[in-house]
Amino acid sequence: AIATILNAFVRMNALDPELLKAIRGAALEQPASAFSPQSISMMANALVKSGVDDPPLFRVLGAAAAQVPPERFSPQAISLTLNAFARSPKASPGLIKTLAEAARKTRAPDALSVALMAAALARVEYEDASIFKHLSSSFIDAANREWVSAAGRRKGGAVAAMALTAFSKVAPPSEELLECIAGLVRALPPRGATGEGE
Repeated sequence: AIATILNAFVRMNALDPELLKAIRGAALEQPASAFSPQSISMMANALVKSGVDDPPLFRVLGAAAAQVPPERFSPQAISLTLNAFARSPKASPGLIKTLAEAARKTRAPDALSVALMAAALARVEYEDASIFKHLSSSFIDAANREWVSAAGRRKGGAVAAMALTAFSKVAPPSEELLECIAGLVRALPPRGATGEGE
C-alpha cells in the first residue's frame, strides 16, 4: 500500500514533504522481507522521478531487492527496478548484479521490458557481455511474438529504437538483432494506416 500511495502522489505531482516523511517512516519500519518485487520497483521509480535523495530509504529498497529470489521478479518489475537504480547514485554494484541475474532468469519477457533492462545496464556500464547477449536474444524472441500484426509493429517502433540504442552503447549489435529491427522497419504500415482487421 505504501508503494502505491507514493507512486500515485508522484504521478499527480502532489508529493509534499509531510506526506513523504510519513511514507518514509512507514517504509523504514518494515523489514526488507516485507517488500514485494512490485512495491520495490514502484517505490524506487517514484523516488527517482520525484528527485528525492534519501540514502537510507534507497538502502532499504536495495536490501529488499537483493533478498527477493530472482524468479519472483516479473520482467516489468526487473526493468523498472533496474531503471530506477541505474538513474540513482544509490545503487551498489552488488544490487545491479543481482538484478541483472534476475533479468537473465526471466521467462518470455516482453520486448519493452528487455529494452528497458538493456538500457539500464548500459547506463551503469555493466561489464558482463553475456547478459547483453542473453537480452539481445530475448529481445528478438519477444519481437517475433509481438510484432506479428500491424498494430504490434506500430507499437514496436519506439521499443526497437530504444533497444538498438541500448545495445549499441555496449558493443556492436548482433546481425540477428539488426535483421530483427530492420524487418520491423520494412514491415511498418504506411503512415495513417489503421491496421483494422489484423
